[in-house]
Parts: sequence; C-alpha cells; structure tokens
Amino acid sequence: MTVHKIAVIDLETTGRRWSTDRIVEVGIVVISPEGEVLSEYETLVNPRRDLGPFQIHRISSADILKAPTFGDIAGDVLEILSESTVMGATRRPRPLRGEWHAEIRVVGGIS
Repeated sequence: MTVHKIAVIDLETTGRRWSTDRIVEVGIVVISPEGEVLSEYETLVNPRRDLGPFQIHRISSADILKAPTFGDIAGDVLEILSESTVMGATRRPRPLRGEWHAEIRVVGGIS
C-alpha cells in the first residue's frame, strides 16, 4: 500500500466517556510521507449540551456559542480523512475511534 497523505486528527470532547460525551473541537493536519504539511483544518464544535469540565479541554461556552455542530462539519471532515491514511493524536492510551463513531451515530450518519 502506497501512502500519499497522512491525516493526523486530534479531538477535544466534553468528557472522557466517548459513549456519552460529545466532540467540541476537531483539529486535522495533513502531511506528506516526508513530513511536509499539506493542509490544516481546525474548528470548534457546538455539542448542543453542557461542555463538561473546563479543565478537560479549556473551551468555554462563549467559545462555542457560534460554532458549527458536528453535523455541519462532518462532510468536510470525512472528505479530508477519506483521502488520507488517518492517525490519531492523543495523550490517552485508547484510540479516538470510539469518539468518532459515537458522534457519527448522534448526527445520523454511518455506524
């Protein structure tokens, strides 16, 4: 398999339980196999619920007041990721896949 682009994704959420918490920020950096930054994408996301503890993500209610919902950005994010090999950027030992799939289910997308 030839890798043409790598998308490194980082998610901030309302908490640490992906089964009940929501995404509040998405950051993606697309790089070449040589490490050249090809593009960047970052947006806050309005989870349409309480943000949870500020110390988890350092995002305030005022920050997300006019932010798009995940449903508003899902198509753009999926397009970026579909063209790349995806890597998760996380300090936590578990993969980001659970958070991603939970959010897609909430907005009525793929399972």
